[in-house]
Amino acid sequence: MSLFKKTALKSLIRNFILLAFLAAFFSFAAGCNTDVNKLIDSATAEKNTYYKDADGDGYGDSRGDPVEETDRPAGYVENNDDCDDGNDAIHPGVDEICDDDLDNDCDGQVDSNDSECGGGNLGGGGEVDGDGDGVTIADGDCDDNNNSVYPGKEEVCGDGIDQNCNGQVDEGCNLDADGDGVTVDQGDCDDNNPNIHPGAEEIPNDGIDQNCDGVDGAPPGSDDFGNDTASASPATIGSVISGTIEVGNDVDVFSFSAAQGTTYTIETTLGTLDDSVLLLTGTGGNNIASDDDSGEGLASKIIWTCYVPGTYYVTVAGLWANSAGTYTLQISVTGDDHGDSITTSTNIPIGTTITGTIDNDTDYDYFNFYFNAGTTYYLDIVLGTLSDWDVYFYDTDGNTALAYGWGDSLYWYYTPLISGTYYLGITGYGTSAGTYTVNVYQ
Repeated sequence: MSLFKKTALKSLIRNFILLAFLAAFFSFAAGCNTDVNKLIDSATAEKNTYYKDADGDGYGDSRGDPVEETDRPAGYVENNDDCDDGNDAIHPGVDEICDDDLDNDCDGQVDSNDSECGGGNLGGGGEVDGDGDGVTIADGDCDDNNNSVYPGKEEVCGDGIDQNCNGQVDEGCNLDADGDGVTVDQGDCDDNNPNIHPGAEEIPNDGIDQNCDGVDGAPPGSDDFGNDTASASPATIGSVISGTIEVGNDVDVFSFSAAQGTTYTIETTLGTLDDSVLLLTGTGGNNIASDDDSGEGLASKIIWTCYVPGTYYVTVAGLWANSAGTYTLQISVTGDDHGDSITTSTNIPIGTTITGTIDNDTDYDYFNFYFNAGTTYYLDIVLGTLSDWDVYFYDTDGNTALAYGWGDSLYWYYTPLISGTYYLGITGYGTSAGTYTVNVYQ
């Protein structure tokens, strides 16, 4: 073979080997480039936070440690709203069960503290905000079932509601809410009662200023109280009534409701009247008792125990035919039936019903009873002759109000977390006086 042919053959072999090497190199480089791209993509991908969902209810553990991953791991979710990740029946969105001592819906409220269970009303509850308006009863919310009523709320004119809990309705509104033809700006002192306005007939000493003149009484020169049982003026037990015997032979007649077994003290205090006489009569007009001078000085006083409940009448008169002048009359219960403070409160054994009497507008009756932790107790607090009241249920410190009720008879239940002595306080609303019963049982 010639030298030229050998040289050409070697050159051809070298070129073939070089081409094969280059092909293998570029194939390897392409593979490496793919792996490098994968590494770059993995390093730069955005990571998310995931939480363990041990019970598989779709809500992550609020107490567990989160993980940071680009893809959601199995058994993990993107929220941490589960307050019990070991119970798939507990998570946001489920209905609150009101007597299982669990926060079923994870809203931070348990049983009767939860708004779904009437939070703010007694049933195991304490100082809660039942309507979610940010103000509790203890802070002055006068309607904890209405989130549009609380201190500081703007008053809505004409709806008859005290939105701002200041004890006034529609204040600042020039309205005639009761339709009596007189607005607040025109001097109506109670625009929720059509019987109260300037020019209305005054009913003396009933605790109401019907004619808005600032005085609860008859105008000068007229007879302030009726002269017989048909025109008798109601007397509130415990209240002091100011009266006048205008002329000789004038008499003032009052009516009151007496409870069976209750002892009453009926007495006058003399003002300008020189000497008084008292007469107590029954519904049928029968004379029960009378007195001239058993009170202080020449004042009169009768102490009488009622054996038949009903309406009775007291007549006040001057002793002489020409006697005239001023006096006061008070009908009160002799002796308070229950203590006026926590320290003098009456004990109620569990399963016992006790009767009480609010004697006057300053009387408070307090009770105490021992509750064991974990046991549910019931309180039936029922109006008798008492027409309206304020009732407070206190914690073991005798100061923290766990519940407050008013108006109608009350039926409460409570399951204490701590064993101890709890307290109940009752007083009449306004000038309300009369009887009631309290029953505490399991």
